[in-house]
Amino acid sequence: MVNRSHGAETRALESEVLKLFKEAKLKSLAFLLVGCTGAGKSSTVNRLVGREIASTGKFAPETARVDAFCGEIEGFEYRVYDTPGLCDEESQKGNDKRYMGLIREEINEIDLLLYVVQLPRNRVGADEKRAIRILTRTFGKRVWNHALVVFTFSRDVPDDEFQEWREKRSTLILEEIRRHAPNAKLEPEHFVCIDNVEDLEGEDVGLPELWAQAYARMESKGLLPFLFSQARRLRSRSNDSMKPLKICEDGSESVALSTRQREIIVERTKGSFARLASLAASCAAVGATVGAAISAGLGSAIGASIGALIGGLLGLFRRD
Repeated sequence: MVNRSHGAETRALESEVLKLFKEAKLKSLAFLLVGCTGAGKSSTVNRLVGREIASTGKFAPETARVDAFCGEIEGFEYRVYDTPGLCDEESQKGNDKRYMGLIREEINEIDLLLYVVQLPRNRVGADEKRAIRILTRTFGKRVWNHALVVFTFSRDVPDDEFQEWREKRSTLILEEIRRHAPNAKLEPEHFVCIDNVEDLEGEDVGLPELWAQAYARMESKGLLPFLFSQARRLRSRSNDSMKPLKICEDGSESVALSTRQREIIVERTKGSFARLASLAASCAAVGATVGAAISAGLGSAIGASIGALIGGLLGLFRRD
């Protein structure tokens, strides 16, 4: 039972979340995948959302195209657009204008751009430069304000050289992006590794870092659908020595957030949904049991989702 002293705050939080839940259900999430064949685009987005939405292609495409994959998580619609051929530069030379037209025809809007590249490359390749040029011309310079660069194959780099490779590759790619979009709001922390060594600077910077930074970089309209549909996967680590359960009840991989990663999510939520963040912070002392109590009271599938979300919010806003 929820303590009466917290009753008003809890009811206000429940009301706010229910209102936002209904609004969020009217929206769908759109992710754009960019990267060469074999870079790990599909596996990256599938791991990010906890479901197999995008299929994996093994061979470079013969022609430039846009592949659209649709899926549903917790009742929220996901659309993932893949761009096979955009980074497979040899087979697509001279087709930039045609490909830009095809992308514009197929994709109206995106909430997050995932630019997936292999870490162990010692320069920005012609294929990567082409992709950066086409993306900027097609969507405008602002597209990089909601982009995340994901490094794959980082385990192929020797452990003692990992940080050097990561910093150098980030710098080179960022310089190339800023050649086309000088004022892009893209910083070194927006370059993440999905499969690197587990303990870098005392934190797991694989899936939890990918999730936190994806939330931080997403268009505001996509934040709540993403948070609602992912709430069941979120776990908080009071300290980095704790080992939360790796698999959720639905079989998806859990996202065990460190204190720093939780702060990234909290700050982004405050920036776009100040009232929600304020209520969650006020109720955080009650603990995650509030979510369960509200869920039981509503007694429906939506109630379970609301309860999971509120429990997750309180976990994120709780002070360690």
